Amino acid sequence: MKAEEFLKVLAGKCQDIMSQLNTQRVREKKENRAAIRPIIETILFCAEQDLPLRGDCDSRPFALEKSEKKMANLELCCNSEQILVMKI
Repeated sequence: MKAEEFLKVLAGKCQDIMSQLNTQRVREKKENRAAIRPIIETILFCAEQDLPLRGDCDSRPFALEKSEKKMANLELCCNSEQILVMKI
């Protein structure tokens, strides 16, 4: 019985005991997940564009021209916030 309940919690089919007792904890978990989502999306965007996360130079030559694919992806990620796009 206990093993079955553990597997349900692990699979996400039901909440753990602490979450069931404390609705504040559940709300904080949802807020934290919502806050970390843009960070993860930014990391994935940088990886797709082959950009370093820390801004350090890598060994490849740096191109000053704007790639159409990179600009299209940037505009998509900015969600039409033109202020962010204009800074690039």
